[in-house]
Amino acid sequence: MSSTEFLSSLKYNYAMSSQLNTATASKAMRILLIPSFNIINGRIHPYVPYGLLALQAISVESKQFVVDVAELPREMLIMTFSCSEEVSECFLEHTDTYGYDIYAISTICDSAHYSIDIAKQLKNLYAKSWVVMGGPYVTKLAERILAAFSFIDAIFVGEGEVSFRLLTNRPFNKFSPFDGIPGVRTRHATFIAANTIDDLDLLPFITKAPDYFHFVNKVKEYDRDSFVIPLEATRGCPLQCSFCSTRQIWGSNVRRKSARRLLDEMRIINHVTQETFFSLIGDNVGVPVKQFMEFCDGMIKEGNPYKWAISLKLDWIKKEHLQKMWEAGCRGLFIGVESASQETLRKVNKSANLQKEIDAIKTAIELGFQVETSLIIGFPWEAESDVKQTYNLHCDFLRLGARRSQVIILCPIPGTEIVENQVVYFDKWNSNLNQDNITLSPHHVEMVKTHPELFAHFGHYETPNIPRRILRAYRDAAAQVAGLNIKHNKKLVVAK
Repeated sequence: MSSTEFLSSLKYNYAMSSQLNTATASKAMRILLIPSFNIINGRIHPYVPYGLLALQAISVESKQFVVDVAELPREMLIMTFSCSEEVSECFLEHTDTYGYDIYAISTICDSAHYSIDIAKQLKNLYAKSWVVMGGPYVTKLAERILAAFSFIDAIFVGEGEVSFRLLTNRPFNKFSPFDGIPGVRTRHATFIAANTIDDLDLLPFITKAPDYFHFVNKVKEYDRDSFVIPLEATRGCPLQCSFCSTRQIWGSNVRRKSARRLLDEMRIINHVTQETFFSLIGDNVGVPVKQFMEFCDGMIKEGNPYKWAISLKLDWIKKEHLQKMWEAGCRGLFIGVESASQETLRKVNKSANLQKEIDAIKTAIELGFQVETSLIIGFPWEAESDVKQTYNLHCDFLRLGARRSQVIILCPIPGTEIVENQVVYFDKWNSNLNQDNITLSPHHVEMVKTHPELFAHFGHYETPNIPRRILRAYRDAAAQVAGLNIKHNKKLVVAK
């Protein structure tokens, strides 16, 4: 769809929504959902904004609102950005944002400064409209964000579906539209915590979102060789890793969709796209192991014809578990091993047996699984011997036949436990979390300086036992070694 067609479709939706006859409004209200940006080396990489499309799917039943998901304009996809302020300016210049009652902006940590810029400009342009935020970045920092930025009116905290359904299915109060809605934090109303969604099967199918297949087709067109259909499978993680924010956002209780529910969604998506491989979204799909094996039994019983990949820890997974996973259609595994030091895993509260994890990875590779591993260096207490050990483990995984492996430098993620317990230093105004390689403008440097607790990811932890230039050298060497492997694995080959 061209930008002209996209704008036309927005106008068409608005024209249709204006004809809605409800007892509470003469015309439907309008919400624009704005995705966060995924930027690598100065270039925007489009993706399927699953969380926003899930909200759009929720809103289909509403007679009060028309909900659109903003598409990244073509002009952004062809640019290489060199200055951080160019990003939000380009989006606003080439996106039709006129005529909405609520602008809801999704945020992730590494592109939060762009999202905040967009929020400010939208408030300047449309002072009578409401500007809200949601997503992983703001969930833990909601009170601080509202205190720091007066142009943000409300924050959706945690899982947004319950809050969004209540908002879009009650009469719109233009003076206080979010009061009394659980899970929405404002400056004036008492905050009411929202319950988590225990039964994920009760969520609407993602395919009910009017824009879902449009985004799938666009991203597939952009990245035809490596695109895999994303499909949410679980929420929650029982691990207490001090450097990670997952548990703070989704909770410690793992909730999962049933095998039948996932297969129903797969069948619909396959019917439209002919895709047969799915990336099951969930930070630790394989726990608890008993429930995960019951899920695999369900996939086998249902006669699953599709293949899928997951993220999980493997130290509790035995060979017989892997064999059942294979029979159920699993072919891809992503494992955050994190470190080659059991002592480091203990210090960051990662409950994992390192040797069992390594042994299980070897077994998975031998069985034919496409395995990807991730490791972290730069913990404050590490010496070069620790870093070298982790680098060597990365190389070992590649030698064993891992499809991919990566080594990243530890980044202080705002709101995480380790940030509260370690000093964060700021100097070069870049982030080890993102890979956008875009120079921060003076405006954004000032933003980070003024609110360092909100932008800890632009700083770093001191590593007194190893110079940071040595850390970067190990990281870059690891990327070069992995690059030799990736050249031969540009597309995930589904083993038969």
